[in-house]
Amino acid sequence: MGLDTVELVMRWEEEFDIEISNEAAEHMLSVRDLRDFVLSEYQRSDRPSDADDIFRRIVQITADQLGLKTEEIGLDTTFVDDLGADRPGWLARWWQERSTQRRS
Repeated sequence: MGLDTVELVMRWEEEFDIEISNEAAEHMLSVRDLRDFVLSEYQRSDRPSDADDIFRRIVQITADQLGLKTEEIGLDTTFVDDLGADRPGWLARWWQERSTQRRS
């Protein structure tokens, strides 16, 4: 997995103050999936949530990190096919690598 992908996930976690688990990562294929995950985490912890604001922040972070225009990213934009993340399961592999590094 490229450095851009690792940094992108870390920025999402930092921005939303969440941890993306391996199980959740396996199902995160699109921006919509990520937005819904963040909303779910916020609701689960009784944090105020606004779907439009979360989407806007995801788009801004993703565009900044990958050098894209925000207009190029929509709810149905996929991380692999549209944004070029290395292959299916990339987010799950990143999580596993991060978990291994934390134990070292």
